[in-house]
Amino acid sequence: MARLSVLRSTLLILFVLLNAQVDAVFFRFTGKLNCPKTFFNYKIQMLEADFSGGFSAEDMKVHEYVDSILPHHYTIEAEYNKYDELGNKYYEVFLRIRHTCTDDGKYMTKDVLGEPGNGDKGYFHWNTHTYDMTQNIDLLNAEGDAKDAYR
Repeated sequence: MARLSVLRSTLLILFVLLNAQVDAVFFRFTGKLNCPKTFFNYKIQMLEADFSGGFSAEDMKVHEYVDSILPHHYTIEAEYNKYDELGNKYYEVFLRIRHTCTDDGKYMTKDVLGEPGNGDKGYFHWNTHTYDMTQNIDLLNAEGDAKDAYR
């Protein structure tokens, strides 16, 4: 009887582990940073939102600050394969850009929800293995928080 109980426990653990495994998903965002200034400075991050216990975000990829000269373009890539604690089978991916494309040259931060093309802005199914997106972003005096956009 004890062997049967151990076997059941082992099979249950294997079942949970196999179902929790998520294949890596590759994200690539490229596009224009629409800014009328000839020169500005920015840093771009790709983040995955976490809603368990409030709102937080985990870095998927961070670029150092870049001095951009017209025309302004960006590319950021990341691979992600963490299990979503909420079990919703989606990654909530967004870009965070800290930039000086402002009238006064001071830094602003703008969060931009990723657009996977399925109508669910900001939500990427973990079963799709590659997302290669072109997304142009208006930056002049632009700021915004992903926490508000996901509500």
